[in-house]
Amino acid sequence: MTEFAQESQKLATDPVVEMFDFDATSIGGGIFYFYSGGTQDVTLVWKGNGYVPIPLMAEGWEFTGKGSLPTPTFKISNVALLMSSIINDIGDPLGATITRWKTFKRFLDGEPEADSSKHFTKEIFQVERKTNQNDEFVEFELSAAIDQDGRKLPSRQVVRSFCSHRYRIYKPETTTFDYSNATCPYAGSDDAQGGTESPYFDQAGNSTGDPSADSCGKKLSDCKLRFVPLGLPLPFRGFPGVGRIKRQ
Repeated sequence: MTEFAQESQKLATDPVVEMFDFDATSIGGGIFYFYSGGTQDVTLVWKGNGYVPIPLMAEGWEFTGKGSLPTPTFKISNVALLMSSIINDIGDPLGATITRWKTFKRFLDGEPEADSSKHFTKEIFQVERKTNQNDEFVEFELSAAIDQDGRKLPSRQVVRSFCSHRYRIYKPETTTFDYSNATCPYAGSDDAQGGTESPYFDQAGNSTGDPSADSCGKKLSDCKLRFVPLGLPLPFRGFPGVGRIKRQ
């Protein structure tokens, strides 16, 4: 029996910590890490990620082995406006992935026995629908990632020629680019390729020496301008092949 299994079967175990990864990258958002800690102000570190405390209630995770898979409800505090800011940015995060981690406190990063390989079976769910939103909380209904009967793929809107990535923003007050909300990986010629954020291209795809004019037109051609010369794959989020096959 493994050390983790032995610990889980003790009558008095080490405190169990429950953490969540909220991953909205597939629908144009970011990744957020938090755990239920309404009365705490301590960030937990697990697998190198910092999980911040936030009041939340998650119910209905149990697998019974009978009937359908569980559809948990996930209610998270909106006092800090975290979820509202996400919704305002990308819309209702339908299709976002929530990963639930449970492990013993002594295996967290920074603990004497830290070991990120020791945890209960991780559970992966997707946001199926938003059931409530107000100034106090936002509530979602989740579905198991393997229980997607009848779902049409992809879950985001199919647009042939437009990319949904958020591009970097130039800040004239600091003469630097802000990547904090960017999902597009373009950073010019990065440190491994010369340490410069150029070349720059304007909205129309014209080359420019002015970083403040740097903007992406969100077309496949704009993506090729930036990534083909660097020998990198295109992260274009459109669907260029849509419409090329015609029904007979």
